[in-house]
Amino acid sequence: LPGNFSPVEGISLTFSATVNAVYVVLMIAIAYYAFNKKDVMA
Repeated sequence: LPGNFSPVEGISLTFSATVNAVYVVLMIAIAYYAFNKKDVMA
């Protein structure tokens, strides 16, 4: 992306990436817990 494009004022790419990374970790943890609880592989 050319220049300092930011669709929302005051939100940097670093901040956005950090928030997304936290959400991904949370979703994976929830999925891991749910699949282990149901014991899908057995």
